[in-house]
Formats: sequence, structure tokens, C-alpha cells
Amino acid sequence: MAKTVFRPQETVPLSSAYVLHAPGGDIVVEDVEAVAPALEYEGPTADDLRAEAELFSQNWEREKEAMMAAARAEARTSWPRPRRPPSRRSGARTTRP
Repeated sequence: MAKTVFRPQETVPLSSAYVLHAPGGDIVVEDVEAVAPALEYEGPTADDLRAEAELFSQNWEREKEAMMAAARAEARTSWPRPRRPPSRRSGARTTRP
């Protein structure tokens, strides 16, 4: 396995730059086209989005409370109350088989 970490005394500093060239290739410099400026964002700002989210949250809480109240009212009117079995204290007799 090749050594990848060297101590300072194990290296030899070069006095000149050394460049490796790719075999069979000449250096080609191409002109770069001018870059068009980026378009500026025109949508809602972060503050606008936060305000909209807060308004949605408040409306949702109101709607949720209204739905819960409607469900409670419907539950009270549509379901008959369960009948209790007769109490032994009330003097009612129960027959045993």
C-alpha cells in the first residue's frame, strides 16, 4: 500500500514549479461566452410566507373548533343514551336462573 502521509523531513522542497502535461495533448484555450445576469426573484418574501402561514394556522384552529363543536352536538342528538342496568339498591329484583 502506498504511503500517503509524509513527515516534514521526508519531503524535499522544489525550487521550481513542476507541471505534468497530458500525453499527446496540446493546451487549447477557448473563449468563454459572456454570462447573462441572473434574473431577480419576484415572488413572495419570507415575511409574506410567514404571515400567510400564521393566518392559515389561525383559520385552521377556528375551523377545527367549529368541527369539534358540530361533532359534539351531533353526537348528543343522534345517539340515545345507554340504558343502565337496574341497581340493586333501588329495590329492583333480579331473577337468577
